[in-house]
Amino acid sequence: MTELSPQASIVVHGITTVSGRYSLGARPAHAGLNLFACRLRMIATTSLGVAAPIIPQLGEMVTARFAAFGALQGPVTRRLEDGFEMALLMSSARTLEHNERINNFTETLWTETNNRRSSERLLPKNPRTIICRGQDEWPQPCLVIDYSGRGAAVSAPFQPAIGELVTIGQLEGAVVRLFDIGFAVQFTEHYSTRDAQLALEAPKDWRHAMRRAFPSL
Repeated sequence: MTELSPQASIVVHGITTVSGRYSLGARPAHAGLNLFACRLRMIATTSLGVAAPIIPQLGEMVTARFAAFGALQGPVTRRLEDGFEMALLMSSARTLEHNERINNFTETLWTETNNRRSSERLLPKNPRTIICRGQDEWPQPCLVIDYSGRGAAVSAPFQPAIGELVTIGQLEGAVVRLFDIGFAVQFTEHYSTRDAQLALEAPKDWRHAMRRAFPSL
């Protein structure tokens, strides 16, 4: 029987380098509709918190997946301006396993090797930004999964067509690949990774876009 796990005995805050994915509800997952990328910020015995491009409703069931913790399911308990928190539904046995995974994660947090797709792909310090489609001046919230000086992988509330022109933050580019939780964009120009990161970041514009998309926040 699945139940809310016991009171939290482990909590890890300030996580910045763990990317994952989440799906909403029980429907088949489709990128841009109910399947999105996320960035883990907090993990605990009974809950987790993420930065995310789409904010579910309170009580909505979410399934989140991270390489270090597996699939975690539960209802949304708190809506944030840049993400959400969810309770974790699991059996007592699964709770013990989950706690062990958290302990293993904290032990390797500072020593694990980088497992990104290549040495050129970087995780942004601030993954929150906005995206505009073509000539559309209406920005939508977007999460940068990773980036380089040549392009970026993003998760957004839509799935574009190959070749579609978009603007991420201040950088223009064309969609070159679709994948299960988002799409890849190749910039029209090449940049240093530092310049790319600065031009991708748009936390203030993100907040405005989130308030427009989710006025109840």
